[in-house]
Amino acid sequence: MSTSPFSHDQIVQHARFSSEDLAEISKRRRNNNRLGFAYQLAFVRLAHRFPTEEPFEIIVELLNFVSVQLNIPVDEIAAYIERRQTIAEHRTAITLYLGLNRFGDVPTESLEQYLFQEACRLEQTGPLLMQAKRFLREANILFPADDTLRRIIITQRQAARAHIYKRLSDAVLPGLKQRLDDLLVAGSRSRTPFFVLKRPPGRPTPKAMLRLADKLKVIQETGVLDVDLDWLNNNYQRSLTRYATRCSADRLRNLQPSRRYAVLICFLRQTYRNTIDYMIDMHHKLITAVYTRAQEDIDRQAKKQRRKIRSALSSFHLLGRLL
Repeated sequence: MSTSPFSHDQIVQHARFSSEDLAEISKRRRNNNRLGFAYQLAFVRLAHRFPTEEPFEIIVELLNFVSVQLNIPVDEIAAYIERRQTIAEHRTAITLYLGLNRFGDVPTESLEQYLFQEACRLEQTGPLLMQAKRFLREANILFPADDTLRRIIITQRQAARAHIYKRLSDAVLPGLKQRLDDLLVAGSRSRTPFFVLKRPPGRPTPKAMLRLADKLKVIQETGVLDVDLDWLNNNYQRSLTRYATRCSADRLRNLQPSRRYAVLICFLRQTYRNTIDYMIDMHHKLITAVYTRAQEDIDRQAKKQRRKIRSALSSFHLLGRLL
């Protein structure tokens, strides 16, 4: 028996039997068969899959909730799980009763096409797995094992990557490819232009502002801003940008050309936007700092002037008493 992966509210909402459910359950002879059938029915509605068989997956809280509704002791489940053939027959009956399809009994082309489209905007396996399960649930298809879905996701994600890399590479003219490759070569310099572009903006100073302006100039001169990326999802662009940020110039040089150009294009476009944001923020901070210093100078001069006035008045009062 295992702890419940479902909340109490989920169990109450999805595992409460209707009059039709109770009528279907009552068709089974003996209490152990009724309890087992009802438990599998409730389990499928919650998890959109059947419980595993080896060993038979028991969720204690769910079993207790089913037992209370049927007024059948939970101990009856022990006799039920001994009958593998009965369990299989009940699964077939539940599948027909709920109008569900088993994953292996339906074509997977629609799921693969859906995951391909999703993989063109999502990189992580976790979100793609959630999207795959949402698709299957809406299509009334029972979930297979997570490993099966992950294999399909990996295949479609690789296909999506190849599609994106090829489309971006085909949009890059030879001159732009050369300029992108030049960013990864240090030449006579101590650092590659790619490394310089990755450096953080630093503290807000006039020199830092000039460095940011140089970044914008370098990116503009590559011509990468003329590449159309409207078709590529922003999440995917940011994902490729994060990958470039983690990579060294050597590692990028060793990538396949189509992938290297795709990564660099997204990195440069995102860096360009980020640099503009940094410049606006840095300009605001610099202006604020100048204003603060100017205000402090004015306050010091005002205090100094007030002290002189008080000193002069004191001298006039003294002269007045003497006269």
